[in-house]
Parts: sequence; C-alpha cells; structure tokens
Amino acid sequence: KLIITYTGMDSRDNTQIPCAGVVSELCEMLDQGFIFPESHPYYVFHRLHPFDRQYFLSSDKCGRSAYPPFSYSQVNCQIACSLLSRPEAGTVFITPYSQAEPSAETKEVNLEEIILFFRHPIKMWATQKLNLEMPLQPEGMPDREPFSISGLDQYLMGSRLMEMAGSKKKEDFFDYFSAAGQLPYGEKGRLEYERIADAVQPLIEQAQPVLSEKGLNQVAGSLEIGSVIVSGTVPDIRQQGRLIFTFGRLTASRLISAWISHLFMNLAAPAGYPKQSILIGRGPSALKPVKRIHLQPVEKNARKNLADLVRVYQAGLKEPVHLFCETAWQFVQALAKADNDLSRETVQKIINQAGVRQA
Repeated sequence: KLIITYTGMDSRDNTQIPCAGVVSELCEMLDQGFIFPESHPYYVFHRLHPFDRQYFLSSDKCGRSAYPPFSYSQVNCQIACSLLSRPEAGTVFITPYSQAEPSAETKEVNLEEIILFFRHPIKMWATQKLNLEMPLQPEGMPDREPFSISGLDQYLMGSRLMEMAGSKKKEDFFDYFSAAGQLPYGEKGRLEYERIADAVQPLIEQAQPVLSEKGLNQVAGSLEIGSVIVSGTVPDIRQQGRLIFTFGRLTASRLISAWISHLFMNLAAPAGYPKQSILIGRGPSALKPVKRIHLQPVEKNARKNLADLVRVYQAGLKEPVHLFCETAWQFVQALAKADNDLSRETVQKIINQAGVRQA
C-alpha cells in the first residue's frame, strides 16, 4: 500500500495549497486511467484543525466513505465537545459605532495621530482599540549579495542623496555608500548609484528655487474642532509656502497627509504667513521624472473640512471604517478623466476597468 501525504491546506485561511508536480501528475493519471467507487476515494482531504468534530463522529454520520476522518486524541475530543456545547449566538467582537460609549466632552489629539490614522486606518484601530502590537520582524542576514537596488533600499538611498545635496558633487557620495555596503560590488555598483543619482537630480533642480528661500518658523498651535482640540506643528515653511520634498512618489497616503497638514496650517498660521503647500516627488516615468502639486490656500471651509476628517478619525478608533485611500484616489483620477460623470454607467465602467468584483 502506497500512502502519499502533503500539506494541502493553508493553516491561516484554509485555502488549498497545490501539491508537488510529481504528485499532481500522478493524480491526473489516476483520474484519466481508473474509475474508483464513490465509497472508495483515492484522494482524501483532512480537516484544517485536529479538533474538528468530524474526527469524532461515528462512521454512519460521516457519509458512505470507506475512509472517514477519525482521531484517537482525547484532548482534541474534549476541545471539539466544548465547541459544540457553546451557544451559536456569541458575544459581539466589535461594538458598532452607534452603540459605542460617548467620548469625553473635550479631548486633545495630536495632529500627527490623525495623519497616521489616515495613512493606515485599520492598523491604528487595531493598536488603539484592541491593544495589539505589530512589531517589525527583524531582518535576517541576506543569503546573497545585492545585484540591484530597488524598493525600500532605493528610497532610502535617494532620500539620503537629497539630504546631502548642495554640499558636494554627486560623485563624491559614491565612496560613502560603497563603504557602507549599500551598493553592489564592482562596476555594477557604480551603475546603480548613477541611476539613483540621476533620478534625484531633477527633483533637486525642481525644488531648488524654493529651497534657496529663507526658511520661516514652523506653524504651531491648538485648534478647537468640535469636541476635539487638535494640537500640532507644521514645519518646512518657506516664503512661497510649505515644501514637501520626497524621493518617493506622491501616493494617496502622502497626499492626504499633506492635505491634513495644509488645513491645519491655514487655520493656525498667523496673519501674513504663506498658506500654500508645494509637493515635489518622483514622476510616473522617465519621460516625466518629477511630479509637482500645489495646494492653494483654503480661505473658506478649512475648519469644516478638518472637522469632517476628525469625525472620521473618531469613528475609526471605535470600529473599522471603509477607507481605502489608494483605491479611492485611483477612482477619483479615473472619474476626472470622464469629466466627473457620476452616472451609473460611467461608474460601473470605471469599476469594470479596475477589475473590481462587487459583492
């Protein structure tokens, strides 16, 4: 008798894991060349958990299969019996927002907390509401030498080059990164460095007129927004306005973070202060290496817009909110190309083009 076993179900979400190629070919050959009785299958799927009740039911309750699932574990049998004895209507895991306890009349919130919430709402809810900690996993030693620079390493190197820009020529920083072990060896390392340095240069040239201006004091203050006092600071203010200068792309999370700070600056800045924000980041392609966005001064509705965001922040600390910044930003961009047509046909067309499955 030949028995082949393998891990066929994911322990996290119970999805099926494909078997090895040799086992898969064997199954295909059995399917095509043999006919098995319904009561004698050659392929048996076991349950995800060892305390599944099917392992402890009698054979007549498990169907006509000649190989019903079974187990001799007394501990798992006790767990299965305990689960069966529980009432079906369990306790509510998340209290709905409408039933949540009202907060205090006045609460002070830091501006940075609101920004962090909108960058990752579910993470903030899990840490604040459920007291879950999400520590970063320590990185192990790389098992191979770097051959190219991409992802976070590319962003960190580009950001460091932007910080050191103006003090020396870009050629002078090659030895610094090479000695730090951040570049591949040999000529490949120089090519990778030149590629990142060439991507940084257009950003510096675009931001140079603003960087050369005299810096102003940061805007600091506290604003009473409804029942919440929002306190914070807005740095990097020049004579033209606030400068947000990054080697990364201007993603939705960066844009909404800049918008929240922009609203706070317009409300808390003293008279005569510049109230526009200038965002400079990497463009979508080599043909457009730089993307620049101006946020004009908000003379009207700045307090109302910030109050709306604060209400979303308060709701998001009580229950998960349906807020997906990047998805919403892509939808708004597609809607703008359609002349902001909100008809059902246009919206459905945009959803179909994005490949979104509706529930």
